[in-house]
Amino acid sequence: MFVARSIAADHKDLIHDVSYDFHGRRMATCSSDQSVKVKKKKN
Repeated sequence: MFVARSIAADHKDLIHDVSYDFHGRRMATCSSDQSVKVKKKKN
């Protein structure tokens, strides 16, 4: 499970949504800059 204090998602605009995969290993963010970023969970 992720515990986020802040999200460094490298977007250039406002983040609208955050979603996690079923196993909690990846996090996807979508932004007003019309991009989706997927990050793997750090150990």
